[in-house]
Amino acid sequence: MRKNPLVGQMRKYALATIIVGLLVGLGIIAFQQRAQRAAMTRKDQTGSRLAQDTVSQADPLKLSVKNPRIMVRKGARKLELYSDNVLLKTFKVGLGLNQ
Repeated sequence: MRKNPLVGQMRKYALATIIVGLLVGLGIIAFQQRAQRAAMTRKDQTGSRLAQDTVSQADPLKLSVKNPRIMVRKGARKLELYSDNVLLKTFKVGLGLNQ
């Protein structure tokens, strides 16, 4: 019985297609893992930056507050704490781009 040369070529092309598909699939998986690691690193860095900012801005209020009132001045991006209509402390606030 004679072998058909087309069958051998088809097997080679099928094997090459499978190998290329596996390599592409592995490349996509590796890319996704790198992207996830980068996102986790960015999240950790952002979290630590926010914690440092919070600690640096935190000044404990050592006054007794009577009849407390909080006023937010959006235009000035300030939060003001009053006690009996006396300003105790002013804080910076972030409102985003759209007030």
